[in-house]
Amino acid sequence: MNSEVQRINYNYLNIIKELPLLIKLRFKYKPTKIKNPKRILIVDVCLIGDFIATAPALRQFIKKKKMKVDLVVSPPIEPLAKRIKGVNEVFSVRSIYKRNIEKIKNKESVLKDYDLVLVMRLSDEAYELIKKTKFKGIESYLSPYLKYMCNLAKGVANKGKVKQWRDVNFEFIGEKKPKKVPFEDIFSFKKEDYNKIKSLFSRKDRTKKIIIHTGSGWDVKLWGNDNWMELLKQINQMGDFKFLFVGNTEKEKKDFVYIKERLNFKIYSLINKVDLKELMLIMKSSDYFFGVDSGPRIIADFVGLPSVSLLGPGPKYFMPTNNKSIIIDKSDCRCTNLFCYRKTSCVEKIKVKDVVKEFKKILN
Repeated sequence: MNSEVQRINYNYLNIIKELPLLIKLRFKYKPTKIKNPKRILIVDVCLIGDFIATAPALRQFIKKKKMKVDLVVSPPIEPLAKRIKGVNEVFSVRSIYKRNIEKIKNKESVLKDYDLVLVMRLSDEAYELIKKTKFKGIESYLSPYLKYMCNLAKGVANKGKVKQWRDVNFEFIGEKKPKKVPFEDIFSFKKEDYNKIKSLFSRKDRTKKIIIHTGSGWDVKLWGNDNWMELLKQINQMGDFKFLFVGNTEKEKKDFVYIKERLNFKIYSLINKVDLKELMLIMKSSDYFFGVDSGPRIIADFVGLPSVSLLGPGPKYFMPTNNKSIIIDKSDCRCTNLFCYRKTSCVEKIKVKDVVKEFKKILN
């Protein structure tokens, strides 16, 4: 694995493009605050984990304004964004990362006139959409973004803690301190959403459900299929469990097949079979979660699912929000979320026995 692993996170290099877009937006549209806006458009085009961390502040803002808003998000997030309370219409454009999972269904979005446009995350496609939109005032996260970049640089340099991304979002909407916003206060799911996953959670089936997520957007955060196989073998001997693999990439599908063919008990794949809102409901109804540092482990923590997450290199700005989430982190370096200079990735230091030990704590 070491000889093939990608040390530079080329995909995340795209985040550098976001800053000039924000500066360009600032010069084109002078920041204008509207006292009592009646129509608001929120632009929050980002990755799944970022959006989940944003959701509490987003809902708090909508609740405080006491009106419905329209949202612009990246395509994978659209189904879930439509279930946020107080959201009227949802439009989608690709994020700055343009991942393969960001497939656009609605080619051309038609936005109405707005009193205020609130830009929480930006991409080149979102910028072009804003240019076509009529509005009276606009606010962006340029200043909080610059401050946060400084905080990240300081934290990485000192191997220290960094400010959490969810806290930055609360500051941006004018809250002095982050607030605990319950899952039920943010989302309102429909009967059809629950019916889609009902077959997975039959009342007659008493088997404990364990969600497994092996994938990540960066190779150095992967744990290795042989590790996952050994972990599942040991956990399978500890009780009656049903293992459900989640994800949305071809690599995750191939990894599942590799693992499945080498086990003498059944495991199940939901990879590319459920959208984000369904995944959240599945996690809400499951019993445990195992995964590496990626969007699904942030969702697991968000819904209060007891979990064991394996962290690799990079600043830790999505740490757990509840005591049901256990983090295993053996990193002791100054790696950033763009580059890992070690021959052996931090996540590879985590042994199967370490994960089993933490899972036993949850069981007890």
